[in-house]
Amino acid sequence: MRKFSSYGIIKTKRHYYAPRKELITRTINQLINDKEEDGHYITIWAPRQTGKTTIMHQVVQQIKEKGDFEVGMISLQSAKNDENDEAVLKTLLYELSNTFQRKFESIQEWKYLSRIFSKDHFDKPLILIIDEFDALNEEFINKFANEFRNMYLNRQNQSDMKSSEKNCLLHSLALIGVRSVLGIENVKGSLFNVQRSIHIPNLTYNEVSYIYQWYEKESKQLINTEYRSD
Repeated sequence: MRKFSSYGIIKTKRHYYAPRKELITRTINQLINDKEEDGHYITIWAPRQTGKTTIMHQVVQQIKEKGDFEVGMISLQSAKNDENDEAVLKTLLYELSNTFQRKFESIQEWKYLSRIFSKDHFDKPLILIIDEFDALNEEFINKFANEFRNMYLNRQNQSDMKSSEKNCLLHSLALIGVRSVLGIENVKGSLFNVQRSIHIPNLTYNEVSYIYQWYEKESKQLINTEYRSD
């Protein structure tokens, strides 16, 4: 029998869960957009333990099944204490190497970040999802945002080319965090104004009811839904 889980990624073959198919489909459509054209650079935000990471893992799996893109999800949680550019970029390269199982050239300056997403390292357009992005120091968040924005605009300047033919193969990007702007705001305005935002809401009443009914059917035990104020 399945179990309830509120920690880590939900295993759909092991845990009770709400499918949230519409939300997953909407996110996939934002990232793919059109496989011959550019996808969107988006933020995924919600408070902790609302299912952001679980939903995005399902997004990754469904995009992989299509076979048109290289797609991967990394976390920058381990970079939260990094204090200089070199350390942050080194953490990024380490996470990318682990996820895509290949070696990336070392970079020490932000202006060379786009080299990582070139044909030297990827054979297909890339969809990259970065979890715990807002764990970074705001200085590094802004530097990442600047470079990702440049990559997006450079790809737009090659609009007459297919996504797989462009100099930068970062087809689309999702930055996951607990804030809608993920810290990408300052007194000068947004540095990442190319992004779109997807909010992961709490489970609805119907979704919770669905999970409980599923449990009742498997366990043969009824859940008392009577509200008690004491």
